[in-house]
Amino acid sequence: MSENVEIQIILAEYRSLREEITQSMDNGNNIMSFGLATLGIILHSAISKSGSTIVFYIMLLIIPILAFFILSMWFSEQQRISRASFYITRIERKIAAMTKKNNLLEWEHWLRNSKKIDARVNRHFRTSEYSGIAIFLFLMLTSPLLSFTFENPPATVNTSHALLLVYLLLTILLSTLFNRVKSWRRELDDYASDSLIKKPRLD
Repeated sequence: MSENVEIQIILAEYRSLREEITQSMDNGNNIMSFGLATLGIILHSAISKSGSTIVFYIMLLIIPILAFFILSMWFSEQQRISRASFYITRIERKIAAMTKKNNLLEWEHWLRNSKKIDARVNRHFRTSEYSGIAIFLFLMLTSPLLSFTFENPPATVNTSHALLLVYLLLTILLSTLFNRVKSWRRELDDYASDSLIKKPRLD
């Protein structure tokens, strides 16, 4: 196989990954938009119909669970974006080595190195991920609080049991989220080390 043919194959893979990143960005934005809109509608409807046992449990349990699953779907798209991005970095290095030119494909390198960010830190991805996590954490934690503040547990609800239930639920959801983020941070470090962000010097 000639070098030109090999370069064309690599560029085809590069374009495919770029399309995957674009699609994942669109998916993530749609998940965030529709997810927040859905939670907002449910929360507004629940507050406007206070005094019901069903509404109380919707705010206490259902909204935190929905927020967790929406966050999980959005987080998956962020993972796809960063995986593809780090692999594109390897393609940029490969093209640079084959053509003996550093400035043909350089977006991913520039994105990291222009801000003098250590590749092992990966703040480029973590900032967006932490922002999304913070939004849904806020909803997961404030909805149960609002259920007691605005709804005032109906007489049919055992307050102690409700508090224990939401405590167990939030413990499970938050520990699952924490472990997933922790695991993902390790993966980002592995991707960064493997992609070797700095381009080779071509003399």
